Amino acid sequence: MMTTDREEGASLPRASFKMLAKRLIGSFHPAPPEPAELAWVRSLLTREEFDLWSKLSPHDQIHSVRVAQGVRRRLAATPYAGDSLWLSVAIMHDIGKLESNLAMYERMFATVAGRTVKLSTATRWASSARGLTRRVGRFLIHGALGSEMIRSAGGREEIALWSAVHQADGLAAEQKIPLPVIKALVEADSY
Repeated sequence: MMTTDREEGASLPRASFKMLAKRLIGSFHPAPPEPAELAWVRSLLTREEFDLWSKLSPHDQIHSVRVAQGVRRRLAATPYAGDSLWLSVAIMHDIGKLESNLAMYERMFATVAGRTVKLSTATRWASSARGLTRRVGRFLIHGALGSEMIRSAGGREEIALWSAVHQADGLAAEQKIPLPVIKALVEADSY
């Protein structure tokens, strides 16, 4: 299983309680994306990527669309404006959450745990525990799991790379993803 350089830190180091509270409130709106949003997502992703994305919960689909829209706004005045790859990266960043299969109230618990549980503990839970503990561990390492899923499905490398590192500051992706794009991705996912 892939890990990053944040081994000794919290599993979800960028997750502030204010941001999490806003997302929790938004999660009570389980409607799927609008048809125009679905068409936009389909236009950005390969068939294999879209097949994975379409398995996400409506809440996660809406979140990924909002992040991609935020990336598009943030990149509008840069040389990366109009490059659909970076929007695809944003849309697919949380695909590993499919592996946790947590209910919303369980996600709340897992997210709070992610502020204190070390990555090494989450990885151990994800690979050796059973039941809720295993699912919480998988949620906390969803970036690494998503990276594996994207690669297994034949998805693009930049998308898999961002999935693997997005839970931290993303700088580990700087060799393949330009710094202004990393900044836009991190900011858009921090609403």
